[in-house]
Amino acid sequence: MVSAIGTILFLPFAIFEFQTFSIGQLTLIDYGLITYNGLFVTVIAFLLMYQAVREIPAYKAGVLSGVIPISAAVFSFGILNESLTISHFIGMVVVLCAIYLITNEKSREDNDNKQRMSKKR
Repeated sequence: MVSAIGTILFLPFAIFEFQTFSIGQLTLIDYGLITYNGLFVTVIAFLLMYQAVREIPAYKAGVLSGVIPISAAVFSFGILNESLTISHFIGMVVVLCAIYLITNEKSREDNDNKQRMSKKR
């Protein structure tokens, strides 16, 4: 579903790009990379994420999702030599703060539930 929504949202940009791009320029390696990206990076990653959600609480899976943009920025800096600006660092701090708040709030809820259960006994 997420991929379908992404396809719909990016379709106007793709149509615009296809006006100046020739598919004949693509090599067999390009098609292989597109296939790899479609199958492994998207489909298998989502399947693994959904499997994880079945095994662990949803808030923990949400924390994993929150780390994705941070890891993308760090890997693009390390592997692709992309530059990181102050806005990237601010975004990383905001994401890390959100992760902290989510996990801290959930920990408090778990502790409150444990205390209620022990009082009932």
